[in-house]
Amino acid sequence: MKSFLYYVPYAVLAALTFPSIFYATGNQLTALAGTLAALVLAYFDCGLVIVALGAVIAALVSSVWL
Repeated sequence: MKSFLYYVPYAVLAALTFPSIFYATGNQLTALAGTLAALVLAYFDCGLVIVALGAVIAALVSSVWL
């Protein structure tokens, strides 16, 4: 699996992933909050579980506030 993913261009993964992210919550602002949280956590080299949990928590908190 790892060798297969090595050959998949990052642009294709982004093109498949980002539209799904912005339509998953039904609200563009909560999706943006989750995406930004995930990007910040990934930038600081947090693990995959921490990044995913951070994105979910950010989307949940932003949906409560909006």
